[in-house]
Amino acid sequence: MKGLLHHSYLIGLLLITACTPKYNYQVFNNVTAQKSGNIIYANEEINVEYDLWGDDLELLVSFTNKTEAPLYLDLSQSALVINGTVVTSYTETEMSTSVATASARSATYINRYGFLSTPSYAKGISSSVTYKSNPIIFLPPKSTYKKVFDYGRVASVYENPNAKLKRSEKQKHLTFSKEGTPYTFRFNLGYAHQKEMQNMTFIDHEFWVESIDIMRSGAFLGRITGQIGNTSSYNYSFPYKKKNAFYLIIPAVKRTN
Repeated sequence: MKGLLHHSYLIGLLLITACTPKYNYQVFNNVTAQKSGNIIYANEEINVEYDLWGDDLELLVSFTNKTEAPLYLDLSQSALVINGTVVTSYTETEMSTSVATASARSATYINRYGFLSTPSYAKGISSSVTYKSNPIIFLPPKSTYKKVFDYGRVASVYENPNAKLKRSEKQKHLTFSKEGTPYTFRFNLGYAHQKEMQNMTFIDHEFWVESIDIMRSGAFLGRITGQIGNTSSYNYSFPYKKKNAFYLIIPAVKRTN
């Protein structure tokens, strides 16, 4: 789902970029305990793999049940913590649907013209059924469940005089220590072996920004790799794309010397 949304978004992005190229990009490169592009955490019961790539902080998370028994994930016991601020992963919603039924009856008799007649009579009945979303996800044994956690516009542009591109600069690379990083976030989620959610276990995975690449559109998009159908839009190589990074699109301010 994230891939489809991301592909549709990029088509629009390319059209916007072609018309108004005055945009810069900030690519946030994240690290974890692993120094690799794949972000995978595991315990004896569950594997959790993350894909952060996309505009703003959106998480594609794959949960794999390693056990021979079912697991239950509780979205109401899940949150993203950004620089100490909590953003919940689940909001209870109510949905309704209309149900239409009809009842019919018939009777056979001789009408006034002497013919056999069997008219029928129908009555329509319409009702509405309301139900609430369920925060519990059933994860069968030896199976994988994937979900996109979209928190809206929650990431922040890195605002610092050093983050502005000068007229002569096409891109800039800034690095940070774990103690001095401007951006940290944690993903927290609870799961249990019973659907009653007794004796829950919580996963709590931390990320922090190790570096930020600030660049213009050309560097971010990379080289053209092909045309999109018969349109005037193209696919690009996106050289900075990786699972442990995300990006923000920002209007280019007036450049300094």
